[in-house]
Amino acid sequence: MPYCLVTPLLLKYKREALEEGLPLIRPLWLVADVDVALPVQDEFAIGDEIVVAPVLHKGETTRE
Repeated sequence: MPYCLVTPLLLKYKREALEEGLPLIRPLWLVADVDVALPVQDEFAIGDEIVVAPVLHKGETTRE
């Protein structure tokens, strides 16, 4: 995602974190259906709009 698109979102969620006490980096269960998101341990959200799902295994470049 291009820097010019990410920066405004980070600033938006930083402001939300300061004003409302919500974390900038959020567990998925905070922004999605708890039953589906609770077992997911290797993904997280930045605010409500960006889901980060890192590639964890050497040699892989994508994940499902």
